[in-house]
Amino acid sequence: MPRKIWVATSCFRAAPDQPRTVEQNVRRAEELVDQAAVYQPDLICLPETFPSIQVPHQAAREVAQEVPVPVAEALARKARQHQAYVVCPLFERRGDRVYNVAVQLDREGRIVGAYGKVHPVGSQPPLEPGAVLERGVTPGREAKVFETDFGKIGIMICFDSNWPGEWAELKRRGAELVVFPSAYEAGRKLFAHAWNNK
Repeated sequence: MPRKIWVATSCFRAAPDQPRTVEQNVRRAEELVDQAAVYQPDLICLPETFPSIQVPHQAAREVAQEVPVPVAEALARKARQHQAYVVCPLFERRGDRVYNVAVQLDREGRIVGAYGKVHPVGSQPPLEPGAVLERGVTPGREAKVFETDFGKIGIMICFDSNWPGEWAELKRRGAELVVFPSAYEAGRKLFAHAWNNK
């Protein structure tokens, strides 16, 4: 049976000559979630690695955090407050590795799981296990699908748009919607992936 859901996306960027802090970016994300909540969305997607946007750093490790982190906790409060799923993309530190992840929060603010970007910028298959790319980011391992109360969603991040195999894998795993936090729009590729994978 067809279903209607409301999805809110967001983006933000400060002037290039105005460095930001993680705290400023988190506050901005909270404001964006509050603004989107007026429309009672089922799902809100924040920008790729939003806590570190325009925060001065050379390597991802400098701005990476362990999950759960205050960043995810702040957005978890917003997910609970507005009863919406929230996709919270950030750099995550796991031991000595850093991943570009999208943390999936449910309507109660609980962490359902996280998808690690399989193809950091500059990656070309085949990658050696444990390879480190994109300012020190380790590639994730696989496409993932998350259960929601409105169906199954998959997540792909930015440069993942260049690999049709992961999109086909999301279809095989039952994804009905793919959320795409990204630092660029990916152009017509997203339309092609949607068309090819129904």
